[in-house]
Amino acid sequence: MVFSAPIRLWLLPNASLLAALSLWGVARYPHLPPRIPQHIGIGGVDAWTERSIGSAFALVFVFIGVTGLLTALRS
Repeated sequence: MVFSAPIRLWLLPNASLLAALSLWGVARYPHLPPRIPQHIGIGGVDAWTERSIGSAFALVFVFIGVTGLLTALRS
């Protein structure tokens, strides 16, 4: 799949950021505690979850989805 120049200019920083976040997350994952915060409210952490790939990388997965969706809409 070949992307046009405007899409490549927009996608390159996003792909670079995604790669950096993924590498940093993989490096830090073994050092996470067994329970990690799931939700942080006004009074601090109000929900906890067990450490898993899904819970630790949820925002990275959302970023992948949004980037893929916006790329598909722009092409």
